[in-house]
Amino acid sequence: MQQLAKLQSFKPRQAEEMPGELSQITTPLKVQAWREGLQHHPDANFSQYVIQGISEGFRIGFNREITLKPCAKNMLSAVQLPHIVSDYLQHEREENRIALAPQTFESQIHISAFGVIPKQNKPGKWRLIVDLSAPEGFSVNDGIQKDLCSLTYMSVEDVV
Repeated sequence: MQQLAKLQSFKPRQAEEMPGELSQITTPLKVQAWREGLQHHPDANFSQYVIQGISEGFRIGFNREITLKPCAKNMLSAVQLPHIVSDYLQHEREENRIALAPQTFESQIHISAFGVIPKQNKPGKWRLIVDLSAPEGFSVNDGIQKDLCSLTYMSVEDVV
């Protein structure tokens, strides 16, 4: 938990907070169910971190001092299947899982390469892949301090 507490130092400064329409978190996770499930967890700080992360988004400890360079091109699958990418992004916008950034934030946007792969056992369904490790040496992943945090998927069993 001490490592998680350090991430508070990476929160955006007040002047850089996202506008209201972009600060809304949309998730299929039911916050109240997580609250109830974690109410007796032995680590109250951990429980609060999970609830806050689900409610407000998780801080991943990005170092704002890193120089980012945008990717020049997307993965081959995105180039070969532009209609799949467009349909996917449109659906995500309709579900409020992604949003267009206002022009006032254009200077703060980093462009990562992305592509699509078919979902296993779901014919006709696709998964969007965002390459946060490109371009090498100037990527989003290069701005995440490895000694401070690493991003892994948490399972329900981990929390329980």
